[in-house]
Amino acid sequence: MVLTEIAHRNGGASSDISAERATAADLVADNRLYRQAAVRNGDAAVAAVLEDLERVLVEIASSPSPASHDDLARWREQIQTKGLLFKVTVMGSRVRERHQDASPQPAAKTST
Repeated sequence: MVLTEIAHRNGGASSDISAERATAADLVADNRLYRQAAVRNGDAAVAAVLEDLERVLVEIASSPSPASHDDLARWREQIQTKGLLFKVTVMGSRVRERHQDASPQPAAKTST
């Protein structure tokens, strides 16, 4: 949601990003844990996406609440250039699929 909000934020002046800053700050630590797990599991592609994502999240989290037009433009460009919205969406879908595949299935009932 943070990426979506920043990517679609319009306006020529500074913009209040208090909510996005707080969410980005919360996500940085989680993102680092997921990236470390991906590295341990040998999933270099996921680790690379999470590294790119972390850079943007850290910048947003550490920026002033009224973000300047230039900051917003720079973040939008990073998000678009690296395809972060698309990559995060695809990764999220894959994680959900893996979670569903790993969930224990109810045992089939047999009639006697």
